[in-house]
Amino acid sequence: MARPLLAQMALGGLLYAFLYAPLAVVVIYSFNASRLNAEWVGFTLHWYRELLSDGDMLAAAGNSLLVALACSLLSTLLGTLAALALWQRRQPLLTALVLGPVAVPEVLLGVSLLLAFVLLEVSLGLVSITLAHTVFAIGFVVSFIFAMLAVRALLKFIGNHSYAAFAWYRIAFGLLILATWQFGWIDWSTAQG
Repeated sequence: MARPLLAQMALGGLLYAFLYAPLAVVVIYSFNASRLNAEWVGFTLHWYRELLSDGDMLAAAGNSLLVALACSLLSTLLGTLAALALWQRRQPLLTALVLGPVAVPEVLLGVSLLLAFVLLEVSLGLVSITLAHTVFAIGFVVSFIFAMLAVRALLKFIGNHSYAAFAWYRIAFGLLILATWQFGWIDWSTAQG
């Protein structure tokens, strides 16, 4: 019994190493004294001093944080409300419209939103970027809330119709993880295509 668990942990460790090793190399090479990073010349903090003295880069980082915070709050609020409404109404066309940005490639969605903003004469800036990111993120919030609502309904059904309901919690939790992973996989596959 311990061997399959050990094998799973080893496989998980290899997977994490595969995912995070390139990031570790980037972090290490950010301290390289060479301009090109083709070879290691020596350790330096010069590039970080340059970064912290560049006002435009700091302003851009601040704008990115502002857009990320606003988009997170808006998409969570609007996506949760949309998911609850669509879960009660069960209208497939509206659901497809809300989940559409998940299936559309990001570049196509970005160009379409840019054209819409230009046609509607919306000034391009932080507000339009925040709105575009919110439109993109709402579909993921809705899909996650749908998965949670489906598992909740399954648990309620099992709880009402089974004496061994506690044993089914593990299955329902697995279904929630699977449903969440499925939408993450769809996002990853559309980002790669």
